Amino acid sequence: MKEFEEKELSYREEEVLRLLLKGLFQKQVADILDISESRIQSIYSTVKKKWGAKTQIELFLMALEKGYLDDRIDKISSLNGFSIDSTTGVRVIYKYVE
Repeated sequence: MKEFEEKELSYREEEVLRLLLKGLFQKQVADILDISESRIQSIYSTVKKKWGAKTQIELFLMALEKGYLDDRIDKISSLNGFSIDSTTGVRVIYKYVE
């Protein structure tokens, strides 16, 4: 992955990015922050433009490189039928077996 230009994110942009990186859907983030879903989409697009990310995966890798996925992700044990592998930051789908 090529180096990306250092562009500072606003507090709100960081807040939205961190929630999306935790695996929440845009609707859930909008509900948590009490703003519209279209505003979340706009913020997400702005972050992608600031960092020059063309895809969601590219944005995720840039965020990982910048430290946006830190040890706090370990505290997310399960959410909406998946968990986050704390060593790789990859979403892991799981199924309960009794």
